[in-house]
Amino acid sequence: MNEDEILLKSLKNILTELRDEYEYYHQFSDEDSLVLAEECKESAEIMEDILPDITDVDSLDDLSDDDYSFVYEMLQAYAEVFIIDGTSEAARVEGEKEYEVILDLLDDMESDFVMDEEDEDD
Repeated sequence: MNEDEILLKSLKNILTELRDEYEYYHQFSDEDSLVLAEECKESAEIMEDILPDITDVDSLDDLSDDDYSFVYEMLQAYAEVFIIDGTSEAARVEGEKEYEVILDLLDDMESDFVMDEEDEDD
């Protein structure tokens, strides 16, 4: 898989996870669960709105600052809990490659933040 495919796969996985988490928290009636359910629902709605605009890594630059930050935060959270399939050597190698691509994307996105801040200071 190339960088663009991994980005799109990751964002779709994030959306699926947000929906699943909403369903999980929504089944409870305590205040904390309802708050978490609402946060998941709102994040899923944002992702649904911006996902059609993301066709590849370069299209991230066309997002608004808020949407760019949102994608960065979602990818960062996704990377923190990324699971590498160790059931076979091929799956492990592919998972490690995918994880490295996500980390590289995050580094690139973070450097864009720094460059934008420097531009604002000028």
